[in-house]
Amino acid sequence: MVGAATLLVGRVNVHGEFLRRDVWIALVAGILPIVLVFDGELSRVDGLILLSLYGAYASSFFKDRFLEIGQEIKKGTFIHKFFRRVNNIDGNKTKEAARLFLGIAVLLVSANLIVNTAQSLAAAANIPVFLIGLILLSIGTTLPELGFSIKSLQDKEPTMFFGNLLGSIIANSTLVIGITAVISPIRVAAIEEYLIAAVTFVVVFLVFWLFIRSKLKLERWEAGVLLAIYIVFVVVEFL
Repeated sequence: MVGAATLLVGRVNVHGEFLRRDVWIALVAGILPIVLVFDGELSRVDGLILLSLYGAYASSFFKDRFLEIGQEIKKGTFIHKFFRRVNNIDGNKTKEAARLFLGIAVLLVSANLIVNTAQSLAAAANIPVFLIGLILLSIGTTLPELGFSIKSLQDKEPTMFFGNLLGSIIANSTLVIGITAVISPIRVAAIEEYLIAAVTFVVVFLVFWLFIRSKLKLERWEAGVLLAIYIVFVVVEFL
């Protein structure tokens, strides 16, 4: 996503705080599931570990807001504000809420359809389901984020761009995988393909960090290098 968006839009300046702290948070979040699945399974305990990491990240991220809410509760104003906002909900907001729940329902139905289609495609092409999810489905789910990233860069909002990147890595690696593992433990049969993907993730992350750590920007040619690494990864997986 970073490589494609930067290649299309051009040079991206990197916010200093993102480099000092957020890159390493995302790296830890991305590596932890890799470490936990080395035994071939993400158990419910592993899922709870991932959810705990996400909870720690979220609580630190929203710490200031939590402190503010705590002060409001002590003053007795939080409940009043909450119910005042509820009472001020108009018809348009109700429609928006209805659309939100409708969208969630469509996503759930679509997810089931996509999983069944991926299984059928893998069986027909004699390709491991893992590879279908790793490459084809991952590209499909990344397209909305790519569109958002390109738009944020065009609007000169690199902080929003990198925030989306960070949030995507952390949420997918901890919250999404954690909830899934708690509901149903995840067994990885294609361990060799998984290890290749894990190594590629670490390599891409380190190359990205080397590109931005000194000059606080990502050039178009560097984005091309990141994309080239991904292309090599896809070719290797299908060999």
